[in-house]
Amino acid sequence: MIIRSIIDTDLYKLTMQNAALQKFPFLYVRYTFTDRNNQIYPKGFAELVREEIMQMAELRLTAGETNFLLRLNFLPPSYVDFLRGYRFNPSEVNVYQDEEGHLFITIEGYLYRTILWEVPLLAIVSELFYIATGKKLSNMELSEFDVKDISKLVEMESHNAYFSDFGTRRRYSYDNQNRIISLFAREANHCFVGTSNVHLAHIHNIKPIGTMAHE
Repeated sequence: MIIRSIIDTDLYKLTMQNAALQKFPFLYVRYTFTDRNNQIYPKGFAELVREEIMQMAELRLTAGETNFLLRLNFLPPSYVDFLRGYRFNPSEVNVYQDEEGHLFITIEGYLYRTILWEVPLLAIVSELFYIATGKKLSNMELSEFDVKDISKLVEMESHNAYFSDFGTRRRYSYDNQNRIISLFAREANHCFVGTSNVHLAHIHNIKPIGTMAHE
């Protein structure tokens, strides 16, 4: 299962869902996936995506995640209570491929519900692509990048530069993003200021950080 938490998403999706819930409860929307690379995906790829989507229906906000969100202070308890009862509805998503292998995804429903699909779906497509094409590395192989990543961290600190992680939607894999955030949270002195991924911020006890999207 690629998406392992209901808050394995960018922080701004939660703040915007709260806004949509309060201000636009009747707004019905339709999202369409745009593949800028016009990628040809392996045969059966859409079915793999659908399988991951079906599994997301089982996700629940945990007690630990609930307490973490409440401690943020800018998410009202009423919204956190809503999120505790929220469940992904796979019927809101349609996934298919054409004969050439191009991937098509549409999401349709009320904004306050469908707004959470975007980030995990993009993360699923990205990670599944590497799995389906036989390019996904094991955790042991990924750990070989630690030295290179630490050298980048040292260089950033030498320039007194500050940065945060915003890589969820385009990540190579969940395990790799988790590895990098764990590494930076442990090794950085001051320049790594947080991650937009709320789930990983929770498990590594670092600051969830983000912005508001153009949507």
